[in-house]
Amino acid sequence: MAEAINPRDSADDVVLLRTQVTYEAEMLGGLLDEEGIPYRVQREIAGNVQLPLSHGGLTPGQGYVLLVPRLGLARAQAVLAALPPASAGFSGPDADQERSDSDRVHRRGKIVAGVIVSLLLIWLVVGLAGVIHSFFFQ
Repeated sequence: MAEAINPRDSADDVVLLRTQVTYEAEMLGGLLDEEGIPYRVQREIAGNVQLPLSHGGLTPGQGYVLLVPRLGLARAQAVLAALPPASAGFSGPDADQERSDSDRVHRRGKIVAGVIVSLLLIWLVVGLAGVIHSFFFQ
């Protein structure tokens, strides 16, 4: 049986993860919460000075840290280790549908861009023809 973790004892918190993306820390924290492991997300600046999240926006040299109680560190590391690698990509039952939707949107974007470029080229040719006509035939 795991030892009880006191979520209020922040003096004994250790860093589980450092990231530049706040939602990444919050999503991983949500997974820890589902496993009953308390966590905190704090901003961190160079030199490991940790600030509460309520201070302004993220500036260069700042990131986020995911903190867990020392007693829950091993369990928290096991939760993160069980996650698939980020490079694995989406492989759920709708993966093929996701790809075909993405391909369709990509093709539509190419078609729209082609139409816009064609209209601009037509406008340019007509304008150039007008300039040449006025230059040589007046």
